[in-house]
Amino acid sequence: MPRSAPDHTVQHTRTPKHVTAGSSRRYHHLYGRKWKAARALFLQSNPLCKRCQRRGEIKAADVVDHVVPHKGDLELFWDQSNWQPLCKRDHDIKTATEDTDSAAGVGGSKV
Repeated sequence: MPRSAPDHTVQHTRTPKHVTAGSSRRYHHLYGRKWKAARALFLQSNPLCKRCQRRGEIKAADVVDHVVPHKGDLELFWDQSNWQPLCKRDHDIKTATEDTDSAAGVGGSKV
């Protein structure tokens, strides 16, 4: 009887753009169906990037950013007054600079 070729099929799952590599494991459970629906409604009502607008630019928002990083705090996570619409570029810059600095206790105020 001939041997069949081994099955090397690999199933890949995509991590949402708004979840960083470090946070994907810790906060993956927060970004489910409920978040996707809330995010879509928020971006529908707030379609432009807040930071681009401050610079006098008009660019569509792709990301709902938590102004103060929630770090798993459910109350802060769902507090829409802590949300802002950002384009991916501005969100990536904020995450790499401000969010990292505040998490390390550098600059800004920790809430």
